[in-house]
Amino acid sequence: MGLNRFVRDGLRRAGLDLIPFQPEKSWPAHVRLLFKRHGFDAVLDVGANIGQYGTWLRSIGYQGRIVSFEPSSDAHAKLKAVASRDPMWEVAPRVALGATEGMVTLNIARNSQSSSVLGMLPAHVAAAPMSRYDGQEQVRLARLDKVGEVALTSCRSPLLKIDTQGYEREVLRGADGVMPMINGLQLELSVVPLYEGQGELHEMLAYVKTLGFACHALFPGFIDHHSGRLLQMDGIFIREAT
Repeated sequence: MGLNRFVRDGLRRAGLDLIPFQPEKSWPAHVRLLFKRHGFDAVLDVGANIGQYGTWLRSIGYQGRIVSFEPSSDAHAKLKAVASRDPMWEVAPRVALGATEGMVTLNIARNSQSSSVLGMLPAHVAAAPMSRYDGQEQVRLARLDKVGEVALTSCRSPLLKIDTQGYEREVLRGADGVMPMINGLQLELSVVPLYEGQGELHEMLAYVKTLGFACHALFPGFIDHHSGRLLQMDGIFIREAT
């Protein structure tokens, strides 16, 4: 057995892997390539939770501006603590983003990151029991084109990332006023419906196309470890030239 195979097999037994950092084999490398090729200089991180995405972006070399939005009070406080160490990372006041304005009930999940304005379907709980709801809180609901426009004024090529647990379509609908300024989208997409009333995969792909974006990448995300079925993935979409 060669040394490379010995090391690889040992890592896999430990639950790890060693792969080339190349776009064809590594999705973080693919994301880094897309950021470089399209010159993204600002990221609006909607549904930031406690800053996992922003921290991950820094780990793959992105050094531009990040503006994060998070509605959960507990997650928002933790997000602010994480972002405070990074001068290029801003956290907006606590707010849920959608297509209208007012107040909304946020369902709080045990694992925090599965919290959503929408009700959760049994398929989600079955695949991840720690995602079940165990609380609620009231939060202000706003449109991105009302609260996020200032964050875009000095950007050449912003990317809008939305991970709002089934509420992505409503966030997009509330961004009409700033959408012409957006050059890239990263969306969480459900292959299987996991939240009540969420946009299904084919609907989301068709809707994003009407906004003028083409799909450039799809990455696996949430997998049901009982059946092996892919439940959610992320898609990156780039504005098509006109």
